[in-house]
Amino acid sequence: MKSLCAVCLTMWALASPTTAETLGDILREAGWDKIVGTWLDAETGGDAVKTTYKWRIRDHVLEVTTHTAGTESVGMIARVGGSGEVVHAGADNQGGTAVGKWSADDGDAILDLEYATAAGDEGEMRIRHHLKDVDTMVVTIETGEDPVVLTLRRAK
Repeated sequence: MKSLCAVCLTMWALASPTTAETLGDILREAGWDKIVGTWLDAETGGDAVKTTYKWRIRDHVLEVTTHTAGTESVGMIARVGGSGEVVHAGADNQGGTAVGKWSADDGDAILDLEYATAAGDEGEMRIRHHLKDVDTMVVTIETGEDPVVLTLRRAK
């Protein structure tokens, strides 16, 4: 039994990559590690929109919390080991949920989401994140109607 356990542990150790690219690596390579922090809408100083990105598990899971008028949401961003895809899953205080994938387009971070409200209404949206500078991010939310554009400033 001991030798079987030793063989299994050895096989697991050899099969486990030690230099796998992490979410943190991906963000640093793309220049998006600057997203970590709290962002406030420029118009109201955070009264309308406040979003915080923080490491839940350093370099592996990024937590996103967003507060808007009457809605609080929490999401997690992680890299899938096998495919390398960066995925997102979240929920809000009204019973809504969302799942999606992150990608890059011309230096912007794109989140393509499928969502469902608590009432069962379903839809898709694309959220484009553009870092104008280290302290300014422009977020464009596309749902098939006129896009909503928000300018967010890093909280000091």
